[in-house]
Amino acid sequence: MTKPTFTTLLAPTDFSAGSAAAVEYALWLAGRTSATVIFYHVMEPTVYSVDFALTRPDLSTEVRQQANEMLRQLVEEARGRGISAEHVLAVGAPFAEIGRAAAERKADLIVMGTHGRTGLAHAVLGSTAERVVRLAPCPVLTVKAPPSSSNETPVAERRASGG
Repeated sequence: MTKPTFTTLLAPTDFSAGSAAAVEYALWLAGRTSATVIFYHVMEPTVYSVDFALTRPDLSTEVRQQANEMLRQLVEEARGRGISAEHVLAVGAPFAEIGRAAAERKADLIVMGTHGRTGLAHAVLGSTAERVVRLAPCPVLTVKAPPSSSNETPVAERRASGG
């Protein structure tokens, strides 16, 4: 079997704990393969009531600016580790946009977090990660969110530090 090579890793993030763990894996892998990491966030279009839209007309702009700033910080962190990185902010259905970005950017691997919901929460909310796995044009590595009560260091970070 041929050893897989990675030149482009797509790391979708919603800035949750699960995404943070996946970002660590992506950075760890990129550091060992010299791949470029593309941090990718998808804003879902939101429909507001007329009253709310009139009182907060700049909300979408604020949210976009905050997301861009968080993405920029991820890029800075990656570059501080000697890893090539960039970021993209998109609008749409996350699973569809992630698949589209992976195809357009010719990603070798998608590294993304999952919230690990089960039962009714999974049935009602669905799973972006599950949909991405089914529809992605490349392999997908899913990283389960760490237990919220744990202060455990992500595995990728422990490996990177030799621990």
